[in-house]
Amino acid sequence: MWKGPRKVEDYRDVERPTKSRRLVNSKSSCPTTHEFLSFNDGNLPDWLLIEVLCRLPIKSIFRFKCVSKCWNSIISHPSFRRFYISRASASALPWGFLLKRIHVEGSKMANFPKHKLLENKISDGTLLSSPHASVLALPNSHKAKGPLYYIKAADNGVVLYGWFDLDRRSFNDATEYFICNPITKQWLAIPDPKHCTRRASFGFITQVDEEGILRSFKLVLVHCPCTSKIQNFLEFEVFSSETGKWVEHIVHSPCTVRVSHNKKAFVMEGNLHWDDCELGVIAYDPYNSPDKFRIIEFPHVDTEGNKSRYMCGGHLGRLKYFEVGRMFKPQGFSHLKIWALEDYSSNNWYLQHIVRKEDIMVDNNLGSSQHI
Repeated sequence: MWKGPRKVEDYRDVERPTKSRRLVNSKSSCPTTHEFLSFNDGNLPDWLLIEVLCRLPIKSIFRFKCVSKCWNSIISHPSFRRFYISRASASALPWGFLLKRIHVEGSKMANFPKHKLLENKISDGTLLSSPHASVLALPNSHKAKGPLYYIKAADNGVVLYGWFDLDRRSFNDATEYFICNPITKQWLAIPDPKHCTRRASFGFITQVDEEGILRSFKLVLVHCPCTSKIQNFLEFEVFSSETGKWVEHIVHSPCTVRVSHNKKAFVMEGNLHWDDCELGVIAYDPYNSPDKFRIIEFPHVDTEGNKSRYMCGGHLGRLKYFEVGRMFKPQGFSHLKIWALEDYSSNNWYLQHIVRKEDIMVDNNLGSSQHI
């Protein structure tokens, strides 16, 4: 019985077949040497099959799992995954582009191009002109016709899709969630949360092992009250792939907190992050500390009575704060500033970049605020 492929360092101990060598006459002055591999039972040994498979594209390997039970066992074994990743580590990692929004034929939103996703083609044909382009087929669902599917988040190569029902009166913009692996084209439907009709923001975070294999994921909804309502707590609703259930967590805060429903979370340092609009960045760890959150205060900048626009995100392992200083029209914005957090465990920011409008203007084309 096959017990899985050996580790890479163990391959040198495998007994190899005897090589026979012969000279073949040719018209050239130099003879040609051919090598032949022969096996007693006539079957291809596992070690040679592994050597061949690990040189193939990942999509082909997934298809070859259907060849036989033996091939499926070899490809599915963790040792093969380690060997494949070790060989591919020296080359570039696979990557690709995903459309953020894909319009399905029959939707009432006419301001998007009517890409016929269900027919696996795009009407204008420009996107799929490359042989490397493909379309992700939607899961078989009775809700698949008519609505709008779009990407809500992505982490470690796994994509969270949201389904938008135009006919449903809901505060939450997505009424159904799907997890998708673009490489294997596998879809997983997420059960409805307990409070699916509430206004909410969301976050998506995954955990992978040392080989990059997905171990688990969590989908987090933060229920957002109306802007006029003041509260000193946040209501989190967390779905775990390990349990397949939603769990509610009410986390209190010594100060008033508020998360806007149109703010998307980003992942950094194993935490999900939302901005509070006033206090700073809310850091939440659904894996290790689901019953508490941390507030990272914004840098102390003069917003001139909320005349500035800003955004937060993670870049190159650091938390960044991007500010667009605004002035009264028609002058438009005055400057661009980027602040970086010195250390993730602290609240110390430093000004990393500053660009004034005069430094980047060309023929006054950046004078209007509509460009920012």
